[in-house]
Amino acid sequence: MAILNSIRKKTAILILIIAMALFAFVLSDLIDTNSFSSEKAVESIGMVGDKKIDRVEFAKSVENYIQQTQGRSTTMQAVKQVWDAKVQELVLEEEFEELGIEVGRDQIIAKLSESLAGNPNFSNDEGFFDEAVMTEYLANLKETQPQQFQQWQNYEKSVANQVRREIYFNLIKAGVGATLLEAKTNYKLQSDNVSFQFVRIPFDKAEDVEVSTSEIKTYVKNNPKEFKQDAQRDIQYVLFENKPSQEDIAKAKADLESLLEEFKSTEDVSAFINMNSDVPYNARFKFENQLPSEKKQELLASDVGDVYGPYKSSEAWKATKLVETQKMSDSAKVSHILISTQGQNSQRSPEEAKKLADSLLNIIKANPSKMKELAKKFSSDTGSAEKGGDLGWNTYGRFVPGFNDAVFNNEPGFKGVVETRFGFHVIHLNELSDKSEMYKFADLVINIKPSPETLNEVYRQAGNFYLDAQEGEFASVAKDNGYEVKPVLGVKALDEQIPGLGAQRQIITWAFEEERSAGDIVQFSIDKGEIVVQLNKVIKVGLQNAQQASAKVTPILEKEKKAKTIMSQINTKDLNEVASQFSVRIQNASAVNMESPLIPAAGKEPKVVGAAFALDKDEISQPVEGQKGIYVIKLTQKTEAPALASYKDAALKETQKRMQKLQNPNNDVTEALKEAKEIEDNRSKVY
Repeated sequence: MAILNSIRKKTAILILIIAMALFAFVLSDLIDTNSFSSEKAVESIGMVGDKKIDRVEFAKSVENYIQQTQGRSTTMQAVKQVWDAKVQELVLEEEFEELGIEVGRDQIIAKLSESLAGNPNFSNDEGFFDEAVMTEYLANLKETQPQQFQQWQNYEKSVANQVRREIYFNLIKAGVGATLLEAKTNYKLQSDNVSFQFVRIPFDKAEDVEVSTSEIKTYVKNNPKEFKQDAQRDIQYVLFENKPSQEDIAKAKADLESLLEEFKSTEDVSAFINMNSDVPYNARFKFENQLPSEKKQELLASDVGDVYGPYKSSEAWKATKLVETQKMSDSAKVSHILISTQGQNSQRSPEEAKKLADSLLNIIKANPSKMKELAKKFSSDTGSAEKGGDLGWNTYGRFVPGFNDAVFNNEPGFKGVVETRFGFHVIHLNELSDKSEMYKFADLVINIKPSPETLNEVYRQAGNFYLDAQEGEFASVAKDNGYEVKPVLGVKALDEQIPGLGAQRQIITWAFEEERSAGDIVQFSIDKGEIVVQLNKVIKVGLQNAQQASAKVTPILEKEKKAKTIMSQINTKDLNEVASQFSVRIQNASAVNMESPLIPAAGKEPKVVGAAFALDKDEISQPVEGQKGIYVIKLTQKTEAPALASYKDAALKETQKRMQKLQNPNNDVTEALKEAKEIEDNRSKVY
């Protein structure tokens, strides 16, 4: 009673304490939510010059890209594609503005007439693109499908940008044509040649030299572009996999065995499997050569109604029942016309596509010879359209399900319309092969999964290791417990994949948090199980240090030092004396040109060949430092190619070569524009 009275007297204090705790909790959440940290306060995804890339718009573009690729792209792949496109767009946009490149409505219409040619939504009665028809179509689209109209406006904007880009690159192309003088120079580089004797003293003829840390630092400082480095992290991890125990494997088998008798006797196999199996009913007819090779003989020995199993397949126990057999052609020769719909590079609605397909079918039924003509004009499958819609011979199962069923469940001569995920197909079945036996097997599957007890044990082991590794040395603790440590070097901020683990952005994001330091340890739950990760090294943006650059710089500086040593030891121009001094032999190079400066047993040596061109006949050079050693050369012959009557053809070929390079979206021009811009990249702080 005394205790209760005491609690009553202090109720106000308790309420105050609880209120303060709740307030602190809410305040903490607010701080997190409102992003007072530098990472979460990012308003833009980046900057290109003085132009901001809005974070919200960028996120929408990423989502749209993922939808367009139908989920085949990961988030980080989409982020990279959208970023590259946006940066290129902005650097080019500034060029357009500086040059005053504008696009008029007439230019946009002209471009649209090219891309929309043949589309019935924008064609007149003669089948040609008509701006008036397009205007009427868009007015109706704006009223009935505003979202589709917005997509059209975005499309028009992209067309306008494409036209501006073409104008810009046409201006560049006008200035990259090769002159007659350039053509003459190239001709002489390719056709003039020299022959000479030479002595090559390999660098290893000099004594070993040492390269100091300070010399490496100086080289890096003087060549900063070669040693720029992105922020990187080195990590190591131990993975505790969610693997089923022997008890889990035995239980899955027992679960399957308990269902076998009913599986054998049931008449509604589909319903039974969908109710009891971990894999839904998906039995389809297959030919003998399509059955799994590991169990083919056992399965073919079955009669209809027989059940084979249980047997272990990958991470599951299975029992397989032969449901039905039939005879079917194993291949077919078929033609089609594909009428694609919205979302499949087309502006047609499904209703419009179906109407057009039915109309084409009626024409073909009345006159089958029209198939080729109509396929070339209307089919969205450009590969077969060029062949008049002919898909050639294809095996059973090669086509998407609806198309496949229509082909193989009918007789030659069949004509019809089938809808698939690609659109509407007008099909003409030309021929079928002879029929063969087919089998329909149904699988009852019980997956082998780790039990809650197994998962708890995995989590416990990972947790214990995490605690022990914080107290001791990561690798030593792992070794003591028999765990494998896997290192991952050079992880970058925008990486997505970790070797052996797949996509693991959460781990990479953790490693790049500003407060992280070498030695930090964390435990994550991932699809494969539990993982304990340690951050080993933090490498910041900037130049490589001497240790990092050593592997590249040391051989360069060693070669420079050895070259000076060898050159200082050569005090004669007599090739025989030089050869004797360094125990090498005199060699010959014949008809070498500057376009392909190849020297026997040495490969490309442009500096040496250039020195030969500077000599007069029988003149001997000073020592020349090449890629593979020090050379002393004696010119024996110089042959100048005869002048051409005209260098126009050579100039034209060089111009075409330069033009071809500009066709690449990531050509030298756009890359140079990017390098000239100050680009701020905040992607790793958001994704």
